[in-house]
Amino acid sequence: MRLRQLALVAAIDEYGSVNAAAPLVHVTQPAATKMLHGIEEQLGGPLFVREPRGMVPTPLGRAVALFGRQVVGDLSRLRDEAVGLASGARGSIVVGCTTAPISSVLTPAIASLALSSPSATVKVVVDSSDVLLPQVLAGRVDLMLGRVYSAEAGIFHFEALASDSLCIVSGPARRARPKLRSLQALAERSWILPPVGNLLRSTVDAAFRASDLSPPRVTVETSSTIVTLSLLAATDMISVLPSRMAQDYRGHGVVSIIETASDLELGPFGLVWRAGRILSPLAQAFCMHVRASVRAD
Repeated sequence: MRLRQLALVAAIDEYGSVNAAAPLVHVTQPAATKMLHGIEEQLGGPLFVREPRGMVPTPLGRAVALFGRQVVGDLSRLRDEAVGLASGARGSIVVGCTTAPISSVLTPAIASLALSSPSATVKVVVDSSDVLLPQVLAGRVDLMLGRVYSAEAGIFHFEALASDSLCIVSGPARRARPKLRSLQALAERSWILPPVGNLLRSTVDAAFRASDLSPPRVTVETSSTIVTLSLLAATDMISVLPSRMAQDYRGHGVVSIIETASDLELGPFGLVWRAGRILSPLAQAFCMHVRASVRAD
């Protein structure tokens, strides 16, 4: 099977049609259709079924598309690495990171790496773990700082670094003396929380259910920390932040922490990369600096 065939299957899976995928692999639509039929003959079964919402992969199609994304992503990274080395640089890496470890772990790790490898390039992609993990799997992100969900643990290497919890926070105007509050009292407040499916949202909902309470009323759904901080400063809404981030923002007078008797444990975060992938020397050096940042934190 040729690389272009794998790239075509991956593109059809991502965009839902042969018409959209064909230009991405630099072939015409008829040639792409013929290529797809050829792959299906090779593998002995259909890779996609046509539905009103587009071409949907069969189980075989999903497997081929996943493999295609991995191969194309790895070759793209090899190309970038080769270009960097040819220009005298020590290469480049793409690092994914959730918001919480940015200031305490990611920033000092990159600063240390810049001193030891001044010609290297680090590209940073910031998002939630559920968004970053597919990019790690596809090879578009070399490794990430975040969490792995239990259902996906087998396809990722996960090196736990430290545990974290959530803090309930309000705006800075209420930072004088945060009082001990029950979840029942806080349930009546207006909340800013990430969308359903996000780990922070699931942790909050689970804590309320564990206290025989309905999840809090969400006035604003957003995964943006900037939007959350802006709304906290302008309203009486409350939200949650990972404890490391909350402590840092409280130190700068950005938020106040509402103490409660309930623990909102997030579990461990750490270094994540695709299982079986061999990290480049630069990526290994970055991991070393990340571990040192966590020890120093």
